[in-house]
Amino acid sequence: APDPVFVLRGHRSDVHCVRFHPHGDLLCSGDAAGEIKMWNMETKRCIISLPSCHQNSLLSVDFLSNDELLSQARDGCTKLWKITESDLVEIKTIHTDSSTFGKGCFSRFSF
Repeated sequence: APDPVFVLRGHRSDVHCVRFHPHGDLLCSGDAAGEIKMWNMETKRCIISLPSCHQNSLLSVDFLSNDELLSQARDGCTKLWKITESDLVEIKTIHTDSSTFGKGCFSRFSF
């Protein structure tokens, strides 16, 4: 296997999901501890870190628009976030009975 071009360090738990912003300037990652990190792809630095924003491991993250992120975790919560320059602001949470609710297609979910 080829060597990596670069390595992003910062998560203390296994990373379960990643997603590039449509413009390619940001990368969002989610880990087994329920933490979300946002990375600046030009500088390769973490610009936002939300430890324990979910109570269990992340299943998926996806950008809904230029300034909205959706996250889903094994805690049965799907959360909509507003992306600002220095933070993710939780807008809405939907609680479900199943950790697989919307898996694979949740970015099309209508809030």
